[in-house]
Amino acid sequence: MRFMPCFLLTVCFTILLACACPRLAPSLHAQAQPAAQATPNTANPQQAYSLPPDKLAKAIALSRIHNTMDIVGGLWGIAVLWLLLATRIAARLEAWAQGISARRWIQGLIFFAAFLIVTTLASLPLAWFSQHVEKSYDISVQGWGSWLGDQSKALGLTLLLGAPLMLLFNWIVRRWPRRYWFGIWVVTLPLLVLSIFVSPLLDPIFNKFEPLQTNHAGLVAELEKVVARTGTNIPLSECS
Repeated sequence: MRFMPCFLLTVCFTILLACACPRLAPSLHAQAQPAAQATPNTANPQQAYSLPPDKLAKAIALSRIHNTMDIVGGLWGIAVLWLLLATRIAARLEAWAQGISARRWIQGLIFFAAFLIVTTLASLPLAWFSQHVEKSYDISVQGWGSWLGDQSKALGLTLLLGAPLMLLFNWIVRRWPRRYWFGIWVVTLPLLVLSIFVSPLLDPIFNKFEPLQTNHAGLVAELEKVVARTGTNIPLSECS
């Protein structure tokens, strides 16, 4: 089975779907914008809030790092795909998959699973740097062992869900070479809707949910001060 003629189209559509769907792994990229300095409201002074200068500077710096990493990550992803084709690694993976089984769908699953493993390992340095930034800015308190565990879980879910999905896209491109875009669009829409309902079921794999008051009573008190400044009513007893 020849996967290479449809390889790039399949990968591109899979990347677009991955960007549109919620990520499986937990994301701590809450970007603080300079607009955090709220304009004072004379009608309700309690709603006026601005970050201290040092924290505002850190928030701006962190936001710029996140934006830079998004650009670098996209360029690095394109570079990895180019290297896989230019060095014929993808072609060798295809030949390897064909030598394992005579069944086309098994060849496809093996090929795309290997492709996902290679690209995940290639993106690991960037993921490590992002986590390092989160820890240095006190955004994340996750240890490196736990972080590696989450990366392994994410890879497992990617292989479980991503390889069959890429195989489906590959089949659509081969089956309708001129109208593949329509077929992939039809398949993508229900998958996007399904991801909304599946995401809460996958969150407990990466996160432990418990009342914030249980182990972080001091943090609840600080959050109550912030809530009071905004003039809103949020039941912090339900936060986790």
